[in-house]
Amino acid sequence: AEHDRHTLPCQESTDEECNPAISPLPPFCDRSWCQRSWCYIDPDNCKLAFKESSILTTSNRYYSYAACGEMDSFTQDSRLASLVDRTFRVGFNSNSGGWTGAYAIDGKHFGTDSKKWYGPAVDFVTEAAKTGLFRIEFASPPDFLFEKAEEFFSSSLFDACVYATSLGYLDFCVSQYTITASRASSANWFQLHTEPMILVVFEETENSNSFYSYFSHILRPFTRGTWLLILLFIVPVMGALMLMHDLGATGSHYPRANPPTSQQRDIVGQSSRRDSSNDENNNDTTSSLELGVQKEENIQNSAKQNIKNTPIHIHLMHAVYESFLALLQQNFNSTAVTPSGKINLLGSSFFVLAIMAIYTANLAAILTQDVIAPTVESIHDAIRAGYNFCGERKSVEAVMDLYGISNRFVPDPMELGGDGKPGFNCKYCESRNRVFDFMKRGHNDPSTYCNAAIVPQEDLELLQSYGLHCDKKKAANLPIYTQTGFPVFDGVSTELISLFLQLKNNGVYVSKLERSRPMDACPITSGEGTSLSVYQLTGVWVITFIFAFLGIIAKFAPTLCVWPISVSQKRIKKDQGTMKKSLKDASTCRVPSSEDNLPDTFAQEK
Repeated sequence: AEHDRHTLPCQESTDEECNPAISPLPPFCDRSWCQRSWCYIDPDNCKLAFKESSILTTSNRYYSYAACGEMDSFTQDSRLASLVDRTFRVGFNSNSGGWTGAYAIDGKHFGTDSKKWYGPAVDFVTEAAKTGLFRIEFASPPDFLFEKAEEFFSSSLFDACVYATSLGYLDFCVSQYTITASRASSANWFQLHTEPMILVVFEETENSNSFYSYFSHILRPFTRGTWLLILLFIVPVMGALMLMHDLGATGSHYPRANPPTSQQRDIVGQSSRRDSSNDENNNDTTSSLELGVQKEENIQNSAKQNIKNTPIHIHLMHAVYESFLALLQQNFNSTAVTPSGKINLLGSSFFVLAIMAIYTANLAAILTQDVIAPTVESIHDAIRAGYNFCGERKSVEAVMDLYGISNRFVPDPMELGGDGKPGFNCKYCESRNRVFDFMKRGHNDPSTYCNAAIVPQEDLELLQSYGLHCDKKKAANLPIYTQTGFPVFDGVSTELISLFLQLKNNGVYVSKLERSRPMDACPITSGEGTSLSVYQLTGVWVITFIFAFLGIIAKFAPTLCVWPISVSQKRIKKDQGTMKKSLKDASTCRVPSSEDNLPDTFAQEK
């Protein structure tokens, strides 16, 4: 039957306490129920929502808004009203990691001093108590229940609180509990937060890569095939083509014959100057000066006789060397003299310009990327690399099942109250911090240490806000999220969860989170403008000093590098020595004697 909308209770209230200007209105001011229909039902034949009449208590009458397709508007009001002036027994667990849960200053569980507790979860429950007008009594599970909880769940004190709540010894627990399958099946839960799981690895350091890895940086801009094409074909061919175009041309770098050496020209010039000086100071030495002039003519004739065609392989070696030098200097110092050579020089210059620009840009990108890019970028990379992992068991159970890697997790330490199974769940080891403490580079003990960790993101954020574990970083997000919240006893879950959801939807918990969010205290590393270390430039140092070392060998170890000396070069050196001695005699105005070692032409004239 439809409610009588014209009765007095359904008329608009004129009470000052229900003035529409008041926000929010008290629950009793809501008269929307007057517009809804309800009917009496037979509870034995109705599976819909119904309630027993509070007016006809002796008649066993039951009514239902649902039977008429309506919502009982008093549902929410009655739930919230039932919280007023009630006292709830609450157990507090101190989270061992992260920053979104509940934390005790002394780190002890089930503490009774409200001043020692802090954290977003604690602030949220405190706000709920103020809104619902109920009281919180700090409580702990009975002592005998801990053994029972260990048999059912584990030795974790968090599991003990969940176990006590599911049985009704506590009304609810406050902390950031991971809602696992076994926990969800034993109690009602209010989901407070969803935290992404991340893969944590070590930051790359200067010494973390091999010598060959750093040396190969200098060659990485091009593939091996590209390097072979450039060094064994393009550069030598460009040098050979330059030789072909300019060989024997006037003014070319590749003349067909060797001109007189500069040393020969200098000696001749010195002889002429000395002879002129002697002619001015002593007119009686005419015969000696004539002899010196004839010596000079003989030396010049000897030099002309020694001018021979340069072998083509010498020019070819010089041309290829000039081509490689131009590539390294990014400029051709030689100048082409023939039209065809000039066109070839344009092509060579363009090749050097383009290839060095591409090499420089690609090398800069590779070196910068190596600074910011981790070696491991996903959990699949870590698995392929043979990594083993650390993780809190409650957080990584889904990861173990999804990837089938439970055998790669460091076992729970039995000496600290653990059970020896994969993942940390020990009673006295602060498992969430232990995950980071037992990461170790290049370890040989997978039963104790790990290469990487799988953790909720909040755990890494908190530690790095204190400047701890700055040598570790997030490598990847996992496609798994940890659902966290706290358990509520079935007998009070309806009204409490209704209030908690209302506050959460109003943004109360988010505001508590933002006020508690930690700031990262680790040094910021950025790829843009990052300085390159000595190790990253290993290839530059090695190649540079290889050439320097080869130059030293060529200079001071002639026995290791025998250079062929032609017969003409030996003859020129002999003539130069003879000319120096003759010039010395001429400068002292002494007529050469038969004991002097002179060329054959001079001996005949004497």
